[in-house]
Amino acid sequence: MIKRIFFLVFCFLFLNSIFPCFAQTKKFSTIKSKQTLHNKLKTAKKTQGNNSEEEKDTQGFIPSKPFFDLVIVGLAEGSLTGFSKTGTLSEEHGFIDGLDSRGRLSLYVRGKVSGKYGITVNYDSEDGDRLFDNLDPNKIYHIYGDGSNYYRDGQSKNKVYVKVDIDKSYLMYGNFATGFTGTEFSSYNRTVPGLKGHYENSAMSLTLLGSTANQVAKEDEIKGNGLSGIFSLTGKDILEGSERIRIETRDRDIPDMIINSQVKMRNRDYTIDYDRRTIIFKEPVPSVDERGNPVYIIAGYECNGREDVTKLGARGDINLTPYLSGGFTYINENSRDNFEVMGVHSNLKIKDRLNIYGEYARSRSMSVYGAAGKVEVSTNISQKFGLNCFYRKVEKKFLNPYSRTIPGSTQYGVESFINFSDNNLIKMSYIKGENDIKSINSQRAQLNYEKNIGTLQINTGYTFRDFTSHVKKKKSHILNLGIKKSLTSNLSLFATEELDWSQENSEIHNLTASTTSLGLEYLFENGMTGYLRQDFVRGDRFDGNNTVLGFRSPIGLGENTEFYAQYGLIGSISGRNNQASVGLNSRINLTEGLLMRLNYERLFGNEDLKPSEAISVATEFLSSDRIKASAGYEIRNSEEDREKLISFYGDGKVTDDLSVIGRFTYNELEMAGDYNRIDSTVTMGLSYRPVWNNKFNLLARYDIRRYRLMSDNIDTLTHIASIEGIYDITDNLEFYGRYACKKEENKLNNITDKIDFFSTRLTYSFNERFSLFGEAGIIRYLDRDERHMASMMAVDYLLWQNWIVEGGYVFKQFEDFNDYNSTRSQGPFLRLVLKY
Repeated sequence: MIKRIFFLVFCFLFLNSIFPCFAQTKKFSTIKSKQTLHNKLKTAKKTQGNNSEEEKDTQGFIPSKPFFDLVIVGLAEGSLTGFSKTGTLSEEHGFIDGLDSRGRLSLYVRGKVSGKYGITVNYDSEDGDRLFDNLDPNKIYHIYGDGSNYYRDGQSKNKVYVKVDIDKSYLMYGNFATGFTGTEFSSYNRTVPGLKGHYENSAMSLTLLGSTANQVAKEDEIKGNGLSGIFSLTGKDILEGSERIRIETRDRDIPDMIINSQVKMRNRDYTIDYDRRTIIFKEPVPSVDERGNPVYIIAGYECNGREDVTKLGARGDINLTPYLSGGFTYINENSRDNFEVMGVHSNLKIKDRLNIYGEYARSRSMSVYGAAGKVEVSTNISQKFGLNCFYRKVEKKFLNPYSRTIPGSTQYGVESFINFSDNNLIKMSYIKGENDIKSINSQRAQLNYEKNIGTLQINTGYTFRDFTSHVKKKKSHILNLGIKKSLTSNLSLFATEELDWSQENSEIHNLTASTTSLGLEYLFENGMTGYLRQDFVRGDRFDGNNTVLGFRSPIGLGENTEFYAQYGLIGSISGRNNQASVGLNSRINLTEGLLMRLNYERLFGNEDLKPSEAISVATEFLSSDRIKASAGYEIRNSEEDREKLISFYGDGKVTDDLSVIGRFTYNELEMAGDYNRIDSTVTMGLSYRPVWNNKFNLLARYDIRRYRLMSDNIDTLTHIASIEGIYDITDNLEFYGRYACKKEENKLNNITDKIDFFSTRLTYSFNERFSLFGEAGIIRYLDRDERHMASMMAVDYLLWQNWIVEGGYVFKQFEDFNDYNSTRSQGPFLRLVLKY
């Protein structure tokens, strides 16, 4: 019923807008436009390299664009076909002898209506395969040769997508991101089909949504390893465009605490292969950050499920006063668990002095209730004193699978600063975390004092750490003292002393260590800081000396060069067992458009980290209008495995008419034992599209993939090639041809599958109204000497303006490409087509 209402409304808008354009229509293409019309209705082209604010859409759908004049593209047709007994399927498949009537409507609308409404409509009544679409070149063998990305506007899992915008408010039906973010316990960020309404003004906003679909949400947590990929996802049958990727950094002392989270965007930050379920990032993902905190990849996405689940949601926010705001969230999923979350949040801000934020949520799952809440307070009483504190508690039975909340955890902490004068600063902090489920308790307290006496800077502090679990217990007291003396405006001399008393697993196992450091620090005119440090380490675990050379640069080195690098020893004590990593991260613009990137990471290993080493070298050339290319080499070694990634991407214009592309990726993973994986792909393609003469167009592509997984006895080599072209023999005669083939070899059991497909079409236009065309195709299973053919002939006649009548005879038609291609039907047909 909803679809019918939307359809009637937009048919009215369509008729109201299209009739003034009818008189301007003179000529309509015949079969040439039919092959790609269905894709044009749902696909919008966006050129690569335009990283403007339009690409902020993290769900992968077409970015928001301003509405201009109304654009309407569509196709309406009805057919009457006579089926013969020969080749007709049984009644259970929907075909019987005699006449069969069918219809199809495809519609794409976008633009302004009545000056203030923005509308987007996408509707197609038929989703099934059409004649000779068994090998769709626009999906399987897609090659344009110009480095373009393609986004589907108005994406919907169902046949219809409708969205009406007015200012910041909208009503839509189709695929959408729920977008319930900004809160911790009642967050709900999924990509689902359904109905969504959003109202917003300067004082309030309200979002309502409803969805029923056979989708399940999956989330993978992948540890960073210093490489760009390949990272594998565990879900199957992933819905395209549904992924939500972010890089998350967690506190090394309190694992439940997230200290940094960055959302990544498809094509800009990473590429994803939905069929292989793999992700490759544009830059390496480190194992730890500069302070030794672990880094993770969090990948959430949607998969097709077995049963429909109804999802309801509501989110509201309101500004009660200029200082007080609040909101609510409601989520319900009518699944087997009958999941439900209700939450409220509020924020009080008193000028710039005090800010109080509170949040509370209650969940229900399988008649089990749980709650979670937090309070955050920050205040700046004056420029000399500031205080921030928080308290967060999550009950064991609280459940929200779409939140990063950890059940059974309690965290609270406080940090403050006191600035007695310009030369005296005290910093204090205390953080405690508990996890009742994992039986983990941790706490960290720090006190630091900084004082400036002329050119002399004094820094002293105390740190207390305590970590207890069922397998580990460690308590540390760390005292440090540092002195820095400015010799000149650029050169400084520094000295530090650090003492560490630790207890591990039992009171009798005491560890004592101390480190004395002496060094020089130089500030360059461009803002980069270089330092040379000598560490003298004495302790129960490690005695020796370490020399450290490092650079820190927050800004660039000149107009065309950016460089930020650091080579340093991380950890409270510079002993081997306490070092977390040595890292280098540099990016240098050698010339305009030529970028070189170097990443290096080394984990020395301790009780929490295993020793490993990773290096990445990459270059990008983007300055030329003719050539764009990038290449990279990455390798990682550890005690348990060794991984390598080699990649090359290139797009080039040989001439204004001829474009070529090349792609190469090689990933190899070797682990101790028999586990060995190789995944490599080579892609080559070209497109020939004359600029001044459109008589001949050609697209070609060739792919090779090798995938080997020795633990599962898998070793396949796949070749896929395709070529298609259109040639206008004369002004009235057009030829179209397409050839595709696939060869897959299983090298372990010497089994080979070969299949190829050829189709051709010839169209002759007698005049602007009348044309004749014929099509033929053949599919061959070369390994079993089996082939299937299909053919037809028809005529087109332009009745009036946009109305076309088409009639012909189907001699033979393919059924389904994966069902041995038995004949579906044959016989005469009559079709009435409206193209607008």
